[in-house]
Formats: sequence, structure tokens, C-alpha cells
Amino acid sequence: MFRLKARDVRSSVAARFERWLVPDGGKVVRGVPVAELRYLGFGLQGSLPPTDAYRLLSGDLKATGSITDGPAGFDCTLLEVPSVEPNPEAGAAASPTVVCAVPQDVRAFAGLQGQIAITSGQVTNVPTLPVTAVAGSADRGEVSLVLDDGTVTIREVGLGATDGAIVEITSGLDAGMRVLASPPALVR
Repeated sequence: MFRLKARDVRSSVAARFERWLVPDGGKVVRGVPVAELRYLGFGLQGSLPPTDAYRLLSGDLKATGSITDGPAGFDCTLLEVPSVEPNPEAGAAASPTVVCAVPQDVRAFAGLQGQIAITSGQVTNVPTLPVTAVAGSADRGEVSLVLDDGTVTIREVGLGATDGAIVEITSGLDAGMRVLASPPALVR
């Protein structure tokens, strides 16, 4: 724990202090790490495809963990993991890494496999489309809008939450509008 402008700041999990990353009295902006801590328990670690980082690494994140052939359905805290620099020799972008801190009361052993389910938000009663009908998957996209006379035009739409199968449409369409089941071609 440390104090910031008369406010106590605590780690979200039991951890051991490793080192300060900012000198005493140094000024930082929101989101800049100030200390390095080491989690004292087990963690489930996984990497995300870089394209999924758009959808998952923002907002109010919650995680549920499951250890293969072991305990399942436990809530776990997501820990920030330092970014890995891409390896130019590997020829691929570095995947963001997530770690789900297994609670101390969950029996775990080193080397076990598991799964992490991450929820970055939930919405209900919102307009949606299948992701297969939309070109794009984060922030904005395009759909093939069918007009009253049967012609098709391309319409830009705002995109919100998705579960990978359906995506929230935040702007650009009204209820009752028809779109094609396949996205517009990118080459026109």
C-alpha cells in the first residue's frame, strides 16, 4: 500500500513489493505504473490474438478461471503484464498477455493447464448483427444496406460490444432496416 494525495492505493491481490518505477515525489499521469509487485500465488496465463486486444483490453474487465481437470468457475483478478516487444525475426506481432490470479483458496499446482474467460462488458436490448454481416470488428465498420427499391448501398456503422458471433450496432442503422448477410467488399 502507498498513499497518493491522501488516498490509500492497494494492490488488487496479495503481492510482494519488488521496486519503485517512479522516484519519490515524481509526477505521473493516470495509468502509468509506479511500482513493480510480484504475485505470491498461482496464475493462469494466456495470450490474446492481437486483433482481440481491441475488444478485450479496455473497460471494466472481469475474469473467470478454470483449471483443466481441477477447480472451475472461480473469479480471478486480471493482472497487468508488461508488453512484450515484437520479435522481428519471428515475423509476427507480439500477442498481449493476460494473467488471471488464481485465488489463494483455490487448490492449484505449477504446470497445470487451464482456461480464462474474460468479460469486458455486457449490453442488453441493443441492436445487433451477426459479425459475418459486418466489415470491421472494432469501433466502426460497414454493412451492405438494402434500400426500399432493392438496391444495395454501403453504410458506415458504429460498433460496440461483441461476443465474437454478434456485434452491437451503436450508430448508422435504425430498427427495421435490412442488410445483406455478407459484408461489403473492401475493393470497390
